[in-house]
Amino acid sequence: MLSNRGTTGKNQARRLAIISLFVCLAALSAFAQRRERLVDSWKPLHYDVDLTFNDQLTEIAARADISVEVLAQSLTKVDLDFGDLPIDSVLVSGTAAKFERTPEMLNVTLARTANRGDKLKVTVNYHGHPKDGLIFAKDADGKISATGDNWPNRVHYWIPSLDHPSAKATVTFAVSAPQRYEVVANGKFITLTGNAATSHWKFDETKPIPPYCMIVAVNEGALINSPDHTTTNLLYNVPQRDREYAPKGFAPSALALAFFSQTIAPYPYESQRQD
Repeated sequence: MLSNRGTTGKNQARRLAIISLFVCLAALSAFAQRRERLVDSWKPLHYDVDLTFNDQLTEIAARADISVEVLAQSLTKVDLDFGDLPIDSVLVSGTAAKFERTPEMLNVTLARTANRGDKLKVTVNYHGHPKDGLIFAKDADGKISATGDNWPNRVHYWIPSLDHPSAKATVTFAVSAPQRYEVVANGKFITLTGNAATSHWKFDETKPIPPYCMIVAVNEGALINSPDHTTTNLLYNVPQRDREYAPKGFAPSALALAFFSQTIAPYPYESQRQD
């Protein structure tokens, strides 16, 4: 009887040890997949992002120009957060550069060591269907759409970046999409050009924002301008089925913006878009 109890106790201890081992391995795996970024070797100043959506709205062809400033005493590589989208080319200040990919990282080698205060432009050309961050899904009308959903650090799945909330930068979006789609993005609307097949939209955000706030939405929905411009320009992007209700449903947001602008600080951006 004592022998059976001893054996049972040993078996339970063995099972607990195995479970603990799996928990530790899972934790190590999670840390290996994603590490906390520090903005200490370089910082982004501006993102110039060019996106072209295909006709089915299932993938993108893209170019990201990232203007960076060197913070370290010396720098030999720019380590960008980036998912697994195929890369077509990488350039530094217009010259082809060597690069290496590791899980969720793109390490760009500089041809010469950069010094503190130097400014560089890293260009990444890429394409494909992002697995996260830029979400392709049907809206309430059953129409396909693409919407940025980056919180808290998922923008790197579709824009190479320093994907940390403290790494604020300005951003310009140039978006090309089939004519039937509407496009909204951060910042001031600049231009809309195109032809019978394709529209080209441009938006410019001149105030530094966290990377998770860098949003693009492409869909066949309705764009509705709020009549209330007390604080800023409010634009609603909703499925066509909700276009009549949207102004009433979003009306409280204008009051909230006005309250917080007066109570805490003025709203710093030129517009706000809601969908």
